[in-house]
Amino acid sequence: MMMMGLMILTIHATAATGPSGFVFIDENHNGIFDPGEWNGALIQDAVDNASNGDTIYVWNGTYHENVEVNKTVSIIGNGSQNCIVQAAYSNKPAFYINADWVNISGFSITGASNSCGIGTHPRAVHGNFSENNIMNCECGIQIPYPYFKICLLGTPGQADTVSLYNHLVGQGHQVALHLQTQSNVLSPSYYAGFDLVIFWGNGETNRADNIIASGTPFISTSYYNTDDIFLGSGTNTMHQSRSTFNVTDNSHYITAPYSLGTLTFESSMWTDATDPTGCSSRVLVNSGSETQAILIVNETNKYAYFGWYRFSQMSATGWDIFNRTVEWAIGQADGCQFVIYNNNITGATYGINCSASGFHITNNTFWHDDYGIYWDIEKENLAESYTVYGSTAEGNEFYMNTNSDAIYACVGLDYNNHGAYNATIGDISFLDNTFYMNGTGADGIDMSGGMYVEGIYVERMNGGNISVGTVNISDNRFYGGHDVIDFWGDFEEVWDVNLVVGDVIV
Repeated sequence: MMMMGLMILTIHATAATGPSGFVFIDENHNGIFDPGEWNGALIQDAVDNASNGDTIYVWNGTYHENVEVNKTVSIIGNGSQNCIVQAAYSNKPAFYINADWVNISGFSITGASNSCGIGTHPRAVHGNFSENNIMNCECGIQIPYPYFKICLLGTPGQADTVSLYNHLVGQGHQVALHLQTQSNVLSPSYYAGFDLVIFWGNGETNRADNIIASGTPFISTSYYNTDDIFLGSGTNTMHQSRSTFNVTDNSHYITAPYSLGTLTFESSMWTDATDPTGCSSRVLVNSGSETQAILIVNETNKYAYFGWYRFSQMSATGWDIFNRTVEWAIGQADGCQFVIYNNNITGATYGINCSASGFHITNNTFWHDDYGIYWDIEKENLAESYTVYGSTAEGNEFYMNTNSDAIYACVGLDYNNHGAYNATIGDISFLDNTFYMNGTGADGIDMSGGMYVEGIYVERMNGGNISVGTVNISDNRFYGGHDVIDFWGDFEEVWDVNLVVGDVIV
């Protein structure tokens, strides 16, 4: 699986003063309010009226809201001391992030006593939260393990569709599958709830307009040697324009052509494209007319699209193409990339509660939280290759008044006799943190829950690989407390594997 590069977006508001309870969308992108720009009194109204990529500025005041952020926007408060978001409902997050690349900064966040100050949806896997004071919430920032939601659009009961459904389930991904008959006409709002639609054709003429209108990427396959899926206005079916591959918006969809044997491509179709193996973009055609296939990956949007003929007769190579295609798309949900820095989190049960990987938690202050950072990844009965991405907590300060852990970290992968797979744990770093334990029985850094890869049994299969990066616990300062660092790791009951383990630096 692959993941996108890390992007940190920092935006500074130049409008330092304004009326209390004033919110505006910076439509002119100049950092100040200009007459005619949308403005109102509620943050939620601003989000509802914003477009992806907009910046919303919030001036001083107390906003009694539970804000759902379902667009890629930056929401910038006017200073965390005087710009307050008080959760209207204590059992819901003050900010609920339901989109990628959302930035929240410059607020005092409080009132979510039975929820979290900032909560993220499992499919929001990139974000930036900084310069906030989060107080009196059960959890300061919640980052759940991501999953991928797929709609399989086909004909229930058809042998090939059932085979495809079972194959997806059998891959062991964190995937929620929904099986839907393609004969139904579904609105764009229906598809908007999915991360990916697999359009399984069976010779019927199908219109993909509603999927396109929802902005949901989709994979289109062809059951017979025709592909009558219409694109956009319905004038650009692939079998009518295969010689030029005339697709109006390949950032969302590419579908199988009518005949790969006579197909030619314009060179522009291959700009910035690569396949999931990292090779140059190419047409993949298997031997035999029944197993022809094509794979195209759009590097900019990190989505892969494929098409083939007669799924039930696919060769092993065809299955491999399918696996790598879907894994490429799912991989975007597996590599959590959140940057959390310069926040003050006070009085929470969990300052940051995270079951994902790939985070950067830096320069935050944790005041009297039961747990400062609680990081727990425990996977059982795995039957797939799995990656825990490198994660860092650096330059944070912890002021503890309970016997719980300032940092609790557990990474456990249990394969329960399955194999052979690749289990990868990236570099884990806890650096330059300061722990004021205040005479409590708390542990500074507790990894005794285990960082382990346990029970990879290779049974009726050959080989497998375990790779663990460097664990670096360095340059930290501890005052008081019980244990400074509590750490162990092991590899239990693993056979016929290639094992590579990095250093443990304390």
